[in-house]
Amino acid sequence: MRTVATAMQWVVRLTGLAQIVLGIVLWVRPAGSLRGAHIGIGFVLALAVLVLAALAARARAPLGLVALGALLALTLPVHGLGQLRWLPGDSHWIVRVLHLVLGLATLGVADGLGRRVLGAGLGARGSGLGGASGSGG
Repeated sequence: MRTVATAMQWVVRLTGLAQIVLGIVLWVRPAGSLRGAHIGIGFVLALAVLVLAALAARARAPLGLVALGALLALTLPVHGLGQLRWLPGDSHWIVRVLHLVLGLATLGVADGLGRRVLGAGLGARGSGLGGASGSGG
């Protein structure tokens, strides 16, 4: 489980970095050819976050964190695919900013999920980053 979690963390980190770079390029200069890459990499990222959420659930991470990770992993691609149709015109920047915020939140939650999975093997519930209250030791 640790090997898969570590691999998924690296997939999230690398695809997340690629998504931020591609997203900025698409924001500054919309290029149709890069949009397909951004979408494809986004699906890989979302799948990696879902795997981390499943592993975290198995490692008994807090249910709220697991649910948030799964929700973000499912919401981000839906928002990304639909965003071109929402608020066209001068207000479209709001949709773009929301997509960026969702993406950054997804990366942060994925990191937390990975830490919980990897910390679970240390004999404590989670990695000691909050949420471990009530686990009598």
